[in-house]
Amino acid sequence: MKYFVILFLFSGFANADNRLHQLGLEYTIGSIGDDASEQLSDLNDVLTMHIAFNYQYELHDYVSIGVGHLSGDSSNGDIFFWEGLLTDSRLEYKASYFFAEGRTVLSKRNRFYARLKALSYDYDVIDDEEVKYQEDGSDIGYSIGWMLHTDSGLTFNVGWEKSNLGKHVSIQGFNLGLGYRF
Repeated sequence: MKYFVILFLFSGFANADNRLHQLGLEYTIGSIGDDASEQLSDLNDVLTMHIAFNYQYELHDYVSIGVGHLSGDSSNGDIFFWEGLLTDSRLEYKASYFFAEGRTVLSKRNRFYARLKALSYDYDVIDDEEVKYQEDGSDIGYSIGWMLHTDSGLTFNVGWEKSNLGKHVSIQGFNLGLGYRF
């Protein structure tokens, strides 16, 4: 039994295709959830967009760990011209994060994934080009989705994510990602 446990633990670190590293780029469009607090009373935007860069190391086929950085601005979420005319407030935010990702292998190329993030964030609520409220701190985020691996090392993913930026702001929406495994 002891040998079985040791063999099981060491076999978990084996990787089938030897591409242990991945650089990724993700684009998210989502909604801003806030608690209608006094601090956020000047924020009128409800949509936002952000881009995230990340690096991850694959421990084995089912688990990886990584680091990343995201940056966004709710004025990018003004997808209709008239929205930009009605409001001049915006939320600017950025966060660095560590994450752990678990995957279920569906086939050689297809996977479902779930990712848990520990975020260190900073955001500003800006109205009439004046910072009305700012906050920084740490919180958590998570995402789930589907991932496609190609033989050339490219990966594509589609998912849903939620990032909590303190007790006043959360951002949730859909993301598209592109990565390269090496």
